[in-house]
Amino acid sequence: MPTSLAAEANAAVPAAPPAATGTIIGRVFNPVAKEYVGNAEVRLEGTNQVTYTESDGSFRFDKVAPGSASITVNYIGYNSVKETFTVSPGQPAVREINLISTASTPVKEGEVIKLDAFVVSSEREGNSKAIMDQRRNMNITTSVSSDIFGDVEDNNVGEFLKYLPGVDLDYVESEARGPRLGGMDGQYVGVAFDGNRTASADYNRGGGSASRATSFEGFSITSVDSIEIYRTTSPEFDADSPAGLINMKTKRAFDRKGRHFEYSVGMNLNSDAFTLERTWGPGDRKDYKWKPNYNLSYSDTFFGNKLGILLSASRANSFTEQYIVANGYNASPSAADPRPLVTRQIDFKDGPKFVLKDASCSRPIGRRPRVSYCRST
Repeated sequence: MPTSLAAEANAAVPAAPPAATGTIIGRVFNPVAKEYVGNAEVRLEGTNQVTYTESDGSFRFDKVAPGSASITVNYIGYNSVKETFTVSPGQPAVREINLISTASTPVKEGEVIKLDAFVVSSEREGNSKAIMDQRRNMNITTSVSSDIFGDVEDNNVGEFLKYLPGVDLDYVESEARGPRLGGMDGQYVGVAFDGNRTASADYNRGGGSASRATSFEGFSITSVDSIEIYRTTSPEFDADSPAGLINMKTKRAFDRKGRHFEYSVGMNLNSDAFTLERTWGPGDRKDYKWKPNYNLSYSDTFFGNKLGILLSASRANSFTEQYIVANGYNASPSAADPRPLVTRQIDFKDGPKFVLKDASCSRPIGRRPRVSYCRST
């Protein structure tokens, strides 16, 4: 009986109302590059709450105690930023936070500049994004920004990947066609754009029959923001990619703020035909061996950042001087020479060619797009 009375007494005590809390909402922005910063580490001081910004630089903390609250933003290669908010119950505290690279930190007038130890090394600012992606990834990956090596020959993704450790390439004549990872053949390497697998068929490899390996001649690096190389396989990967996966993340209008128009114009010259005059070349005719190259890009957001448009076009044109060696064989053994296969003729001749690649990409799609419409010829 006493136990029952105690239970009834406890049931009659009303539960304490939940404490009113607020919300902190923000976006991290790089004013130098004019891009929103994804994967930045944001810590709510005085608590164990840690979050990372999305690709559009946004972050959010819920159930924050009312009053003064501070957050710290950390990013590799950038100065740490501390911001203080005044949190009100039931109200969001909103702010855009500027993140400045350590290489771009302005110096105030009259301030003494203290130099660190001089080291002969350099790293492009855009690669910080790729490093933060790599730190956050659960798999063993290598993530690099597409601009870390500067301009790439013929805008070929393979010419970019050849500088990365553990990546080998298959070549057809002078063109990089496909990757090899972990010493395995290219047909066991998956290639994807924003997680969507590309077609894997290349007639130019495989001894005259179509190969299951992906060919890099079908797309251009101009629309790529960063490249991820997955060294280990996880359940979400296709079973036909035991060597790993190469995922190319395309550029997005939502990663930038405002309207952007960029262009670059250049010219390719070959050291074997370093002249502005017409000289003999492919097709047994005279032609200019210098070729113009360009890259155009436009991006903007509309309707309160609900619609983003990114358009890009590029042309890569180069002259390649190469030599062709053709072997002739005698496969008819005789009494005088019973060997089943004998080389009887070797031909050496010039085989110059032009490598022309036109690429275009458009992304006129809504919030958080996942598909690009890109074409390369």
